[in-house]
Amino acid sequence: QPAPGGESGPGYVRRAPDLPPPGRVYGYGKGEGGWAESALLGGSDGEVGDGFGTALDASGQHLVVGAPAANTAYLFRFGPEGWSQEARLTTADSTSGFGQSVLLDDDRLYVGTSSTVAMMESDTLTSGAVHVFEQQEGGQWAETAVLRSTEVGADAGFASALLAWKDHLLVAAPKHESGAVVAFRAGANAWAEAQTATATALSSSAQCGTALQPVASQV
Repeated sequence: QPAPGGESGPGYVRRAPDLPPPGRVYGYGKGEGGWAESALLGGSDGEVGDGFGTALDASGQHLVVGAPAANTAYLFRFGPEGWSQEARLTTADSTSGFGQSVLLDDDRLYVGTSSTVAMMESDTLTSGAVHVFEQQEGGQWAETAVLRSTEVGADAGFASALLAWKDHLLVAAPKHESGAVVAFRAGANAWAEAQTATATALSSSAQCGTALQPVASQV
């Protein structure tokens, strides 16, 4: 994961999932002698098996860390005195795997879940979802939207990977047929599901969309 603030800033290494819990993220700084460990981050209420470090993303001086086994995402900030925890994000919805994927994009923070239960008119809907948080004027983060797809099923692996692309949020659903990527667009008052993209000539087990990366004008 690149270091914010340039080459000399802190870097991050994802914690190996099979090491003893609770999860930790190790920070490395690059000096004249190479890379050296400079920080050790953990959740303020970290627990055994919380999955802290399963997903990471950085923007500017912020780092967000997913802990999906604890249904939590942690936001850290790098300042003059080093790293400090700025926020602990959860959701009021009944969820599983909140924090399996995370994404920071300016004043928006996206957190993916493996399943989120939503109450419909006379039934409940359980599917993967993306919870959208926005930074408020006072600096706190508030949940403003929950994104689900009407095109892919509950077992599609929806929200296993996320990518912000211009004015769209791209959400992976690698278990939908041969794999799919669902595009959402933020409007003036609400989000809209814009398109579901699939690859042709792939087998049903291809899982296209497992990882997302922008390259020039393509994804």
